[in-house]
Amino acid sequence: MYRSSSKFPDEKELRIYESKCTIDFGGFYYSPSIIRSIGEVAHGLDVLHLHNLRTYQNIAAYRVASATNLPYVIQAHGSIPRVEKTYAKWLFDRIYGSRLLSDASALVALSQVEVQQYLDMGVDSKKIVIIPNGIDTEEYMTEPAGGRFRAQFGIAEGVRMILYLGRIHKTKGIDFLMRAFARICLGRLDHPVVLVVAGPDDGYLVEARRLANSLRVSKALIFTGLLTEEQKRWALADADIVVYPSLHEPFGIVTIEAAAASKPVIVSKDTPMATTVEEGQFGITVEYGNVNELAERIAMVVGDVGIANMLGSNGRKFVFANFAWAKIAEAFERTYEMVTRN
Repeated sequence: MYRSSSKFPDEKELRIYESKCTIDFGGFYYSPSIIRSIGEVAHGLDVLHLHNLRTYQNIAAYRVASATNLPYVIQAHGSIPRVEKTYAKWLFDRIYGSRLLSDASALVALSQVEVQQYLDMGVDSKKIVIIPNGIDTEEYMTEPAGGRFRAQFGIAEGVRMILYLGRIHKTKGIDFLMRAFARICLGRLDHPVVLVVAGPDDGYLVEARRLANSLRVSKALIFTGLLTEEQKRWALADADIVVYPSLHEPFGIVTIEAAAASKPVIVSKDTPMATTVEEGQFGITVEYGNVNELAERIAMVVGDVGIANMLGSNGRKFVFANFAWAKIAEAFERTYEMVTRN
């Protein structure tokens, strides 16, 4: 099914072809009609851009690309490691994944960490180009008025708000953050603190609530559920610090959004975002699992307005200079030009 889009009125026409999913194999969406959709438009295309790695849609696109000698680019978005569903991912790679990667004209990595993941799969390093995720900086030109999020969730003025924003999943380091928060609550602070865990449940909420009870921090911890984009902006406006402790995140766009909103951030060391945070000097990196270190760094930032403002100012400048979608789009254009010339 084809439909046009009016979301980009100043751009060339954007066509969207919808393909019905007939079977869902645990997140592997089988939609055979997509082969026909791609085949119908392949003659008018210069390049295919495939997102993620292990999808049926990529198999369909690969078949069309192979039959028509159409170059394609793969952007894995952190999907290369076999962290979960290991056997299923191994089987996909044996049948299609390795060929998808080796026959691609270019491979887009979010960071140097993802470059290594591609290399571990045996691909040609010359095909890899680093292009980070971006954000719509126009949305952050004007910061929303503070207080709306606090009013909605009953957080009093003067309470230091520690914010985690993202899916509630066991791999996100939420347990690490909660243990550090419990340590903060035991310390002597000039101001009361609250931890806000904002995002949809991805299978870990029940366990997270159980942990909060065992740590005796339930009364100072708020699970908001899924936020709208507007509520997310309100949360960033009212937060004193944003902590994104995941060790397995390929990029962590939340960290960039927080920096754009002039908020200091804390991330785990040895992650792609740690390098970015250190380069832009807009946050602090901690050893994953070191509860004492994380607690101390959070307490330091929320207790010192001067440090928080300096990190927030650095982040906003760095993100606007490096992660605006216009800049990212230019990098993709250069990549498309490169693969169509070869």
